[in-house]
Amino acid sequence: MIGLPVADIEPVLDTPLFGPSADQRSIAILREFEPPEGYWFANSFGKDSTVVRDLMARSGVRYDSHHGLTTIDPPELVRFGRKHHPETIIDRPRFSFWQHVACVEGSRSGLPLRQARWCCEEFKECWGVGRTVVAGVRAAESAKRAAQGMVHVCMKPGYEKRFVKPIYFWSTAEVWEYIRRRNLPYCELYDQGWHRIGCVMCPFSSAAEIARARERWPRMFDGLLRAVRRAWSTKASYQRIGTPEQVVEWWLSRDRYKDDGEEQETMAFDQFGAEELTETGNEKPTRQPLLGCWNRGYAAAVAGDECVPPYRTYSHHGGTWGYQACRAWREGYEAGNGEVTP
Repeated sequence: MIGLPVADIEPVLDTPLFGPSADQRSIAILREFEPPEGYWFANSFGKDSTVVRDLMARSGVRYDSHHGLTTIDPPELVRFGRKHHPETIIDRPRFSFWQHVACVEGSRSGLPLRQARWCCEEFKECWGVGRTVVAGVRAAESAKRAAQGMVHVCMKPGYEKRFVKPIYFWSTAEVWEYIRRRNLPYCELYDQGWHRIGCVMCPFSSAAEIARARERWPRMFDGLLRAVRRAWSTKASYQRIGTPEQVVEWWLSRDRYKDDGEEQETMAFDQFGAEELTETGNEKPTRQPLLGCWNRGYAAAVAGDECVPPYRTYSHHGGTWGYQACRAWREGYEAGNGEVTP
């Protein structure tokens, strides 16, 4: 558990004319919501986590710092974290990303998709269960993050936790101003043109980001091809796409994705609403969240799973909505199974 001696804790003083500054407000938030056992700090080693780490030290709150190793982090980011955040505990997953893709027994057995991104559950969401988690999430990053609020509770079964986001209201400019004012070290990739640093090959990366990462870290993409080749002979869904090389190119392609407003490094959990399904047949629904149900069914077909819609997951949202959600899922499955053209 990390904390500074009382004498080293910087007091939070309001500026008489303009009120508290952004960092003073963040420190006050950390002190206000501090749990008796201390915080679980989800440290990504990125610029936002760098700021939050310094704010937590200044505030004097108790916390233990953790980094969820994804096994496809940029090597430069991992080296930075080990050098400059030595107190951070590296939480290692049961299986590496490559083992999941290679369909090792007990793994998720396949490539993650935007509609079925098991990678977030395996590498990020599984940590800090039952704790109050501090994360460097900001509202300016996406509409979905803005909708969650500064404090929110995750009730996803098996992943229950509370989030506190002390720099939720900060802009990107304020983050960099703070880093320079406090002379904080940060990952070198930011100075090389990378605006956001997350998992290499993240399903939410753009085509341009994938191309740039492929040029920067070619050995990681070679590893992806090796993992697909290892599973190809026994993975029917891979074989339906084509050769191992074609599977890799299909997965890295971004043309099949509709821009859904989500971004890389997302930690958000899906929320179901009460939209109504107006489309007929196996056409894609045009409105969220039924489009998400359709996409999950499609992804299940591609992965070779059985055609069993998650009735228990959808039914508690209401009879009409549950029926519509299951119908959208089944129609997506039929499209993914080649019965209709998606």
